[in-house]
Amino acid sequence: MVALAWQHELAVAEILKDRPSWYRDCRAVDVVNLLPTTNGGTIELLYMQLYAPTTLATGRDFWLLRYTSATEDGSLVVCERSLNNIQNGPNMPSVENFVRAEMLPSGYLIRPCEGGGSIIYIVDHMNLEASSVPEVLRPLYESSAMLAQKTTMMALRQLRQIALEASQSSTPYGGRRPAALSQRLSRGFNEAVNGFTDEGWLLINNDGIDDVTILVNSSPEKLTGLNPSFANGYTPVSNAVMCAKASMLLQNVPPALLLRFLREHRSEWADSSIDAYAAAAVKLGPCGVPGSRIRDYGSQVLPLAQTIEHEEAS
Repeated sequence: MVALAWQHELAVAEILKDRPSWYRDCRAVDVVNLLPTTNGGTIELLYMQLYAPTTLATGRDFWLLRYTSATEDGSLVVCERSLNNIQNGPNMPSVENFVRAEMLPSGYLIRPCEGGGSIIYIVDHMNLEASSVPEVLRPLYESSAMLAQKTTMMALRQLRQIALEASQSSTPYGGRRPAALSQRLSRGFNEAVNGFTDEGWLLINNDGIDDVTILVNSSPEKLTGLNPSFANGYTPVSNAVMCAKASMLLQNVPPALLLRFLREHRSEWADSSIDAYAAAAVKLGPCGVPGSRIRDYGSQVLPLAQTIEHEEAS
């Protein structure tokens, strides 16, 4: 029973440690070094990057120490905190396009329950260096509610979804990650917002921080990943992906209200036939004219994609 309990708590811990699979702002987590401890635990040195949520700020990165250990009652403890020069430990140089943020003592406590299952306690405590962003954006970096919405609650939702899938499948933990499409869309959006050069984005034009910025990406994975038609053997009509992005401040407009307005008025700002036209153009070749083969959606309102959870934060 102890061995089974340990394996269960360890599996839960591995899910929580895999931040990119559930934390949509997490770009990457690299284990730089791993050391065993005398009590059977591990010490890891981690480098983590977070996407910036807007075009008006830069991403955040962390240089972390993570300690994992089992307790006498069968619980599993995962503790994390930032490393700094004061502790005389190994240092990670600053990285271009990222601001070094701090993780204060955080982590997970996973305790087994009688009769099966676990109780999970999560602590997220971060200093995201709000002073380095424009004043209007500081609530995004200072709000405890925002931190809980984007990290703590997302971790719990991931565990709940995987547990639900596991109960409906013979494969342990469902054999897959939940909400894969939603996560891919979120990651693609974050990549476009940040436009990192190491992901292949090249700046073409920038009229200023409040105006339109145009980037292109000609890397093969972007050409196959952004348009499903390309992955089905069709030849792309161009050899690059173009991205235009801009930011606008709407004062005293809560995010939930804006999102509801966009959903209700989608037909006024989105061309509902452009995706179908582009897909038909690719299938027919660069010289083909789709013409009447394209379905006419007319004034039909196409709702924005929705998830099971209400993930908007105001």
